[in-house]
Amino acid sequence: MGHKTPASEAGLPLNPPSEDVARQVRIICADQVPIFDSLFIACDGNKWGIVDGAGKEVVPFICDGIKQTGENRAVISVYRGSYSLNTGIPRYVYQGTWYFVGVDGKRKSRDKKFGITVEFVADFHQPWFVIEQGPSFYLPEDLKK
Repeated sequence: MGHKTPASEAGLPLNPPSEDVARQVRIICADQVPIFDSLFIACDGNKWGIVDGAGKEVVPFICDGIKQTGENRAVISVYRGSYSLNTGIPRYVYQGTWYFVGVDGKRKSRDKKFGITVEFVADFHQPWFVIEQGPSFYLPEDLKK
């Protein structure tokens, strides 16, 4: 995932979440990415989700990608399938659906299908790639910007 900024440099609190909060949302990623004014993109080791400052789930941990796209809107993606391109170099096609959510975590659009070609990672999609590649990797190309 590249260079990780320490929480103190990112302006995040240094105190870890309480055991109750950690148990509630199963957060095992050290990094949480701020989104909107008071929410965070977090992971449970397998998928991304959005939590509030107390660790309560706003968007469940079902997402392969999350990115804020406006003041009150974010895009999320969910895995549907994948297939190898068998080209001699590691690459495959990731297929998913995406939709917009609001600050409250509720859907603001219908599901839309998309696919992206993933190169130099592997021939087939593996669940651990979701966290390894970061929260904005598995999104439609035009929404990554």
